[in-house]
Amino acid sequence: MVWFSRSYGYRGDLMYFRPLLAGVAAALPGTVVPVDHSMDAERYPDVPLRPVLRSWWLRLPSRRQEEAPMAPLPSPVSLWRLWRTRPDVAVCIEFTTTSLLGMAVARLRRARVLLLIENDPRFRGAPSSGRALQVKSWAAGSAHVVLVSNAEGARYVIEDLGVPADRVRVSPYLTSAPPGGPAPAPPVDDVVRLLFLNSVSERKGILPLVRALAELGPAARPWRLDVVGGGPLVGDVRRAADDLGIASQVRLHGPVDYDDIWAHYAGCHVVVCPTTGDYRSLAGFEAVTSGRPALLSVHDGAAAELARSGAAVVVVDPLAEGELVAALRELLTSPGRVEELLTQAAVPPAGFAHEDVVDTVVAAVGETVRAPASTPVDR
Repeated sequence: MVWFSRSYGYRGDLMYFRPLLAGVAAALPGTVVPVDHSMDAERYPDVPLRPVLRSWWLRLPSRRQEEAPMAPLPSPVSLWRLWRTRPDVAVCIEFTTTSLLGMAVARLRRARVLLLIENDPRFRGAPSSGRALQVKSWAAGSAHVVLVSNAEGARYVIEDLGVPADRVRVSPYLTSAPPGGPAPAPPVDDVVRLLFLNSVSERKGILPLVRALAELGPAARPWRLDVVGGGPLVGDVRRAADDLGIASQVRLHGPVDYDDIWAHYAGCHVVVCPTTGDYRSLAGFEAVTSGRPALLSVHDGAAAELARSGAAVVVVDPLAEGELVAALRELLTSPGRVEELLTQAAVPPAGFAHEDVVDTVVAAVGETVRAPASTPVDR
């Protein structure tokens, strides 16, 4: 089984992909994960990495200014190396160039294809029509099984891409969770500790969050906002907190390594993610798997999925006037509300632990092997 993806994690750190890839490799010997040639494979002895890929980087138009408009194009030597992996089953993630090449390799070698799609890409601003959709529809039609993480993704795959419903499986295949399970929440004594752990950018809604907290006034319980992450608005957040008179309540920690984020989740009471557009943000899953309630945005592709699971989440529209302020006011002025949510969040819902997503992918591989040999494209 060979995985085909542009990258895993961020800048050489596998992050939340490590337990998934390691777990699947342990369950399915023969797993191979091609990665960029510069990646330190010895850093992850439990993951069968092959640092064989080389890419040319192309500048592309960006839908969001804070994201670097660069995309990798595998070099000819990479094409040859992907061909020589000789997959029996190709696990292709989304529709990156590397993933599409994996599908082509699999078809030419008459291998099976398992396509992983997290969600409906319109949550991240992707167009809902045009040539890109045609390419995705063809690629998805090449898959023997398509695994999506939620109902929104299933609707997209079936209705927009035209994949037959009997080839679609719905179950989360990617999560982010503390390695030792949820830590007990600290007592809610003098101050409610709010956590924003994300990129400090306009799209993540950090400035509206700071302004909304400043509107609460003295009627609210004492609170503190810990901002963990880097980004273009760090200076703006600092100035806004100072101008609004809440500088002593807003703490900027800067970016931290993935392994270090769990201490921040363990030390908070409520996680706040007021994004204005996210594909399927893992911050909400990190809150839930850490045993913490979360205030999520309707514009996050994960919010509805988490709400359906029974997790302790409150979903608001931060773009609707006054809605974020109202949600924060209800949280911080209603007696016992924070404690009630912490009690509800203490036992995370089933399905989002690392063991769960490993089982999901292993089962999907088995279904891919047993699926009919032909695909809609063949027909």
